[in-house]
Amino acid sequence: MNPKLFSSAALLPLVLTACGAPFNDTPTKALGQQAQPELVDSVAETCITPDPSGYESISTVYGGALEEWRESVDAMPASATKTDLQNRMLTALKSPYAAFATPAEAQAFLRGIRTPLPLKLPFTANSPYIAGTEVNLGHAWRYNGGGIHRGLDISRDNTPDDKDPSFDVLAVADGKVIAVYFDGPPGGGGNTIVIEHTGANGKKIYSFYMHLRNGRAHDVAAVKALTCPVGDTECSGYKLMAQNYPNHPSWGTDSDTITVVPGQWVTQGQKIAKSGNTMTASPFAADGKPASNHARNHLHVYIAVPTPTDPKVVVEVDPYGVYEKQSSGCYADFQPTYYPRLWLPHYPDFHNVTWDTFVEQPEYYSGMSYRPQTLSFYEQSGVLKVAGSYQYSSDKNWGVQAGLDSAGFDTVVEQWRQAGYVPRETRIRIDGAGNARYSTLFGKLRTNESTRFEHRLTQASLDSLYTTYVVNAGWRVEDIFPYREAGVQYYAVLFSNSDSTRWLRYSATQAYAESEIASLPAQGLHVENIVADPTVSPPRFAYIANDASGCTPHVYVNAAMSTYQTAHNTESAMGYSLKKVQVYNNGANFTAIFDKGSGTCQ
Repeated sequence: MNPKLFSSAALLPLVLTACGAPFNDTPTKALGQQAQPELVDSVAETCITPDPSGYESISTVYGGALEEWRESVDAMPASATKTDLQNRMLTALKSPYAAFATPAEAQAFLRGIRTPLPLKLPFTANSPYIAGTEVNLGHAWRYNGGGIHRGLDISRDNTPDDKDPSFDVLAVADGKVIAVYFDGPPGGGGNTIVIEHTGANGKKIYSFYMHLRNGRAHDVAAVKALTCPVGDTECSGYKLMAQNYPNHPSWGTDSDTITVVPGQWVTQGQKIAKSGNTMTASPFAADGKPASNHARNHLHVYIAVPTPTDPKVVVEVDPYGVYEKQSSGCYADFQPTYYPRLWLPHYPDFHNVTWDTFVEQPEYYSGMSYRPQTLSFYEQSGVLKVAGSYQYSSDKNWGVQAGLDSAGFDTVVEQWRQAGYVPRETRIRIDGAGNARYSTLFGKLRTNESTRFEHRLTQASLDSLYTTYVVNAGWRVEDIFPYREAGVQYYAVLFSNSDSTRWLRYSATQAYAESEIASLPAQGLHVENIVADPTVSPPRFAYIANDASGCTPHVYVNAAMSTYQTAHNTESAMGYSLKKVQVYNNGANFTAIFDKGSGTCQ
């Protein structure tokens, strides 16, 4: 079949496919709208009965930590940064039950929390690596013995006494550092960093990192200067440690410093400090010597969310959604919880994600006003996997259907059509039995938009509809996907009156596609969509182009999947975002488009 060119005037989104052995194609609800599978509706269905009540043993609820935060900011020289930090300063950090008038109100608040941007764990399993040890969650909302904790204690396991147990502490998300201070009694958090994270939807969440190192000499001096409350044996023992054991290995070195300053912007995963034992090195001998060279080295983390009535008052929350002691087993992946988990199930741009992981938290990104930009379902060694991108959008009207046969797809498309939705991006793979399986991203009809969607179009039918809608009516082809089933060539196509088609090519060889795509910018056109048809060998390609806007897109045609992560890293470093991706040939190859709406083009 020769490449076919239509030209008239157009725009478009994308499509992808996956092919391989059969799998359990059971999802029938829209992933963007169904309940999170492991976010259960009844406390009785949870892994363990959650209990968010109780008061913190570190007395932040009484303002100890926040008072020293205020003092540290107020002591800064007058500047725009100081004024900004004072405007961002919190007035209270409270437990859920202390923040609300009734337990029911507190529980409703916790139930409705969604993180406004993706949150990553504040550590890696080994950071830096020490043979035979890992960094893990030790205590969570409750200590393992049952006492209230309301934070996360993270430490390195099984470190020999002569090895340093400290590890790199990482920012959980992009954000602004709004506090760096030493928290002595009554809060007792030691070296502390507070980061304010703001989602694209304007909502905020806060992360507190405590007991950090900030250089041996600095920390020893800070402890010596403490004024300990009467009867506080832990504080007085710590002062003795600083006075009598200033070179104890648990202090670390002078190079183990906090690497950020108030007012600084940090990115997700950036190292901000090293774990330590400031204000938490007990038990001590009578002369202040710690019980071990590790001296309880760990990281204590709070995650806090503003209250609905006062954004300056934040509530401590369990980002695992468990509100119980760590040893319950409920902190493992995919355990049913009544309260949402805030840690990301996968990055907004992702590949090689299993189907089970993909469906585990369908609410996660929609809760922060992200929606799928593009999705590709494919099989690799008999395992269904997903690649794609979630990106911020003010449009929350979307849904996903995956793995449908032709008859089921017809039914679902009609159901969505009656609700005012159309298939904006359709992917088709051929299963092990040779049957087409359909996956689609649905989007709401635009204002005054008319569309026509068809699949299983033959070549003749496509040509006829193209003449009717594009040539005669001035519509556009917004989406096209070619595939062969039982030796017959078919197409799935979305026609829309929202614009007119400028350039449509299908059944192009790789060499032809690469050459023509490279020539389009000289004609004032940019590729908006490219998709491979891997049901023929070698694959053929279809693509649509529209009037040029922004930087020339970077297009990858039939590239090896082994190069995908490097390509993504390179594009991201240049400020280009993933617009379209398709993974096929059992996960061996991909096509993709990265674009950049403004800024320096490369």
